[in-house]
Amino acid sequence: MEYFIIISHPSLILFLSAISLILFFKYDKIFKLIALLAPFLSCLLLNYSPEKFYISIQHISLIHEKSHSNIYICDIFNAVLFLANLFALAKNKKLEIIYGTCYGASSIACILAADYISIIISLELMMIFSSIIIFIGNKSESSSSAKKYFLTHFLSGNMILFGFIYLINKTNSFEI
Repeated sequence: MEYFIIISHPSLILFLSAISLILFFKYDKIFKLIALLAPFLSCLLLNYSPEKFYISIQHISLIHEKSHSNIYICDIFNAVLFLANLFALAKNKKLEIIYGTCYGASSIACILAADYISIIISLELMMIFSSIIIFIGNKSESSSSAKKYFLTHFLSGNMILFGFIYLINKTNSFEI
């Protein structure tokens, strides 16, 4: 049962879908099917996964908690991911679909996070994938825009990290 709980996390399903998209990159029909079904599968598993669950790695527990507002926001993110994938399929931008799916997975993991470590990991993954999406654009400004976005996100992420470290030291807990 514990393995089902880990596998049923909506962000993990999207990360596994991104890996599947890489594996089936040359097979257009399968690629399109995975790109369009992944957000729906994530929504489905989000609504049927446990309310709160832990993933323990050594002595650190990553806590994920869902509420009605979290489910609603995640469903909206999945709808946006579906529409973005549909648009990217029409433009034949497969790399954007892969990195966009990873970005969607990171954002859903951040929304469902109930501890500081999960939030920081999710925010940093969001920064990496969004910078890659900007960088792979076919415009001449893409490279400089990606660098600016990366630095802005990096600095703001460090400020958030310092705030979290202060709260962790004050409360002696990783939970929010």
